[in-house]
Amino acid sequence: MSTHSYSRCWPHLIWETLRREPMLDKRAAARASVNLSEYSYEKGIYMKINYFNADHTHTLIDLPTNLTIERAVQLLKGSSSHWINENRLLKGHFAWVAATEPFPSRIPM
Repeated sequence: MSTHSYSRCWPHLIWETLRREPMLDKRAAARASVNLSEYSYEKGIYMKINYFNADHTHTLIDLPTNLTIERAVQLLKGSSSHWINENRLLKGHFAWVAATEPFPSRIPM
């Protein structure tokens, strides 16, 4: 019987802009992608790949055993949003400004 265990969890994370509004052009998306890769490396999260579309982002990470999926998503989403705002890649902000407006649910009740 083995005295060591090995764990791997590969979540495919996807997050989108509010109302899936296209916001990033190709040049800005490429810069954000490089930044997210560097940030995940700094945080000890192995990111196999990421891709920024105009209205959503995909990442495939090897989740470290010391992080929950929730915490990894918070780190990656928060970092990318903050970096995009800080580097003024968009007019306005990737912020919660419009988040207070009503948003129709995608799941019918």
